[in-house]
Amino acid sequence: MHDEMLWSVLRAPMEFHHKSPQGRILNRFGKDIDAVDTEIPDRLSDCIACGVWAFIAVSLCCVSAPPFIVFMIPMALIFLYVLRIYVGTARALVRFSTVSTSPIFEHYSELIDGLTSVRAYSLEQAETMEHYMRVDVNSGVFVSMMDCERWSCVRQVTLCAIITLVACTLANLSAFNIFMGSIPVALLAVCVNYAMSTAETFKWFVMTAARTEAHMSQAERIFEYCDLKEEDELHKEGVDTEWPTRGEVEFDHVCLRYAGSAQETLSDICFKIGGGMKVGIVGRTGAGKSSLLVALMRIFEITGGCIRVDNVKLSDVGLHDVRKRISIIPQDPVLISGERREYRLNS
Repeated sequence: MHDEMLWSVLRAPMEFHHKSPQGRILNRFGKDIDAVDTEIPDRLSDCIACGVWAFIAVSLCCVSAPPFIVFMIPMALIFLYVLRIYVGTARALVRFSTVSTSPIFEHYSELIDGLTSVRAYSLEQAETMEHYMRVDVNSGVFVSMMDCERWSCVRQVTLCAIITLVACTLANLSAFNIFMGSIPVALLAVCVNYAMSTAETFKWFVMTAARTEAHMSQAERIFEYCDLKEEDELHKEGVDTEWPTRGEVEFDHVCLRYAGSAQETLSDICFKIGGGMKVGIVGRTGAGKSSLLVALMRIFEITGGCIRVDNVKLSDVGLHDVRKRISIIPQDPVLISGERREYRLNS
């Protein structure tokens, strides 16, 4: 699942990374993967073990004292009702917990990247309070999960105490030959013994079943990222190995719109640049200068028109070939920390 999700995220279009915060993606690869690898297998094995033991205990009680079957039917329905309420609430709280964890990762990663600016503007206290606020939201969900668990435990223990009371009552009535004839003492002892042991067994069965189903929401979040929309093909046949040779670029009625934007960044752009020419693009901030390179490198797919390089449509060329054979220098500065000798930058 991890490898499939990783490949899906790497092959996702830039629109996905533009809309998805970094903390949300890190949460998928961190907490959700950990839950699938450790929490779900452990909870599922405990749930199966407790379920089998509870079934055996109830079966022995019913075989030892047949009148116990009449009482267990309504008690089983009550148990299922409590389980239904608890599981639904626990599943929602686990989902809220995973969702509230993403802003913490997101804020922490942004804080590390902009630590110099935070110190320069003396915003340490403000950023600390912002981090505390996001942690408090996540902790509040955790407290609600503990309250929900205690609510379920109280009702389960109460129901199990009633089961034990009924088993003891049946034993006393049978001892005096009052209710449905006499039952051997050994069988009555087995019934009472297993009825008393069902309290802890039922409690753990309900809790483990609820936690297993609740953690399934994290597996659902992983499957959601395993089925992301992919970019175009990396390689396409029919492309000359020497392409491009002249470097002639032509924009033919090109339109480009970013995700979530109602207005087109590039609208009906037409121009042609001959091979070997040096061209400067001048415009105000937000005019779309960088968007021309975004469209040329197919980082965002154009919504209209076509782009040709040496009379070859870029849509007919694989993404790997386009981004490998066309070079750009990004406008974002890259600073390397450390000694120059370490990076062999010294003369």
